[in-house]
Amino acid sequence: MDKWKSIWGQNSIDDIDIHLRNTARHLHKLETVDEALRFLLESFWDEFACDYVAIIEKSEDVLGIRTRRGDSQSFEKKFPLSCSSCLECCLSKPHCSMDDIEVWKSCDLLREFENEGFVTWFTFPIKESDSTSFDVCLVGYREEAPLNLQAEKSFREYGKDFAIVMEIVRNKEKEKQKLRAELEDKNRLEKRMIHYKELVTQALVGDGYFEITKTLSHLIGKTVILFDRFLHPLSSFFIGERNEELEQIISQLHANRWKIEHIPDREQWLQYGEDNQLGIWKVDCGSELFGYVGVKASKQKFDLEKRMTLNYALDVYAIQIKKQKLVADAKEQVNDGFIHQLFLEKIEDKVKMIEHANLFNLNLFQPNRIGVFSIECNQSDEDLQLVKFKMTWIWERIRTTLQLFDRNIITTQKEERYVLIVPDQKEKDSNLYWELIYQQIRDVVSSIMPGIEIFLGISSCTKTMDDFHVCYRQAIQALKIVKNCISNKRIQNFDDLGSLSILFDFKESFAVKLFIKKYLDPLLTYGNEKGKDLFDTLRVYLAMNGRLKETAEYLFIHRSSLKYRLEKITDLLQLDLDDPEERFNLMLAFKLYDLFEYRNIHHE
Repeated sequence: MDKWKSIWGQNSIDDIDIHLRNTARHLHKLETVDEALRFLLESFWDEFACDYVAIIEKSEDVLGIRTRRGDSQSFEKKFPLSCSSCLECCLSKPHCSMDDIEVWKSCDLLREFENEGFVTWFTFPIKESDSTSFDVCLVGYREEAPLNLQAEKSFREYGKDFAIVMEIVRNKEKEKQKLRAELEDKNRLEKRMIHYKELVTQALVGDGYFEITKTLSHLIGKTVILFDRFLHPLSSFFIGERNEELEQIISQLHANRWKIEHIPDREQWLQYGEDNQLGIWKVDCGSELFGYVGVKASKQKFDLEKRMTLNYALDVYAIQIKKQKLVADAKEQVNDGFIHQLFLEKIEDKVKMIEHANLFNLNLFQPNRIGVFSIECNQSDEDLQLVKFKMTWIWERIRTTLQLFDRNIITTQKEERYVLIVPDQKEKDSNLYWELIYQQIRDVVSSIMPGIEIFLGISSCTKTMDDFHVCYRQAIQALKIVKNCISNKRIQNFDDLGSLSILFDFKESFAVKLFIKKYLDPLLTYGNEKGKDLFDTLRVYLAMNGRLKETAEYLFIHRSSLKYRLEKITDLLQLDLDDPEERFNLMLAFKLYDLFEYRNIHHE
């Protein structure tokens, strides 16, 4: 005990006790362990006028400096230190520079005190009696300082008090962290509920997808794109560049189409460009797939909160799509009934028709034109059920596209035909306007099923309500003719049919059937494919006004082959192809055939 006789001879033991007691009392007021350790450090620095003071923390089997005051040349560089290289008594009891030299030389911690150049130093543990985790306080002087014996007991006892106070402060800090975490959870939950409310509001109030997409993008702070089940974009909200990036995304989606469509996982991630990632989530309801949602984000940084918001948004999208489908189905039923009545030869209740027309924004007292178009698909290459499904989806896309193009266009189906009712506005070039409508339809179809042929027949203008029946039939006849035309025309206006517009008023009488049968049936019934070749050859020959060179070039056959076919046609029909009267009869037969679409007439 003699080694402690002169710790700070200028300070009495009472003064040291008072300082330690006041320090422990003040520690109670602090909120965090770091604040308490810092206060302890500063109080020793100010009270004992030392050159260096540090709090050394024991964590598991390693010692590390938690906080310190003063400069160190080499001491701090030695940390972390292994506890196994330090004497246990040096860590659990007070020690000073007056200890036996053999003691500190066998302990790495005490030896480093000497190597640092601390002439006078002392340590004491901040430790509860039964604790295995504790801190050690080091106070060092670079010059010799007087020491005093009776301080050992005070530092040992107050070291325990400091440890107890530290534990209280630590528990207080944990409670505050817990309260803070609970408050953050509460704020996060409130924020999430606000997000859900905003998304549900858009689903209930809105009639489209853009507002939901925009809201979701704002909530998660990411670019969001909604795709249909064929991976075509329906709505998007971009943060940053749009057009070029959207093209990259669509290109990558189509390159990975099989994987996206066939892997059962609801969430998938794709890489596009050099550093960009796109998350893909399925929008479904039960086993029915409605589409996909793409989010431009990093998979690693897409946290739980964003995922929960997105999952809720997927349900909202499914509700919105389902709602639109139900509304569309209901509208379609009303629309079909209205259109069926409008196209009847005799309208019974005209007042009711006017009321219904108002619901569909159709003015029956202004000129309108009827368009009927067909989408010709080679079904032999695909499953019939798949083709039917695609055609249904294409029709939905066409309706949406035409509504965006001109909200006054009415789209419907009648007798499995696609029908348009379009106001005829005098200020517009009618032919050019229908060309634009055709272009809109073709762009939609070609993006989903390339290589498909589209034909469009257009009626004359309606003048009264009773004209809709006649104009609908005109559009159908114009469609039939353009489909059978040998030219590259894909659009036919009834007003441009010429003599065919007179034939339109003919009834499909028995005399008409006999006329067609007389002039065309011998060709159609000859052989298998040979008869069809002769039928097409005669049609082209008449269209070319009997010019052999142009006819052969159009049919891609040799002139001698053409002459052979013409001789065969002459033999089968028993007539002279050079006779103007016979040519007229043949051309009339072809026009009646196209007009009334008498295919396989020889079977009747």
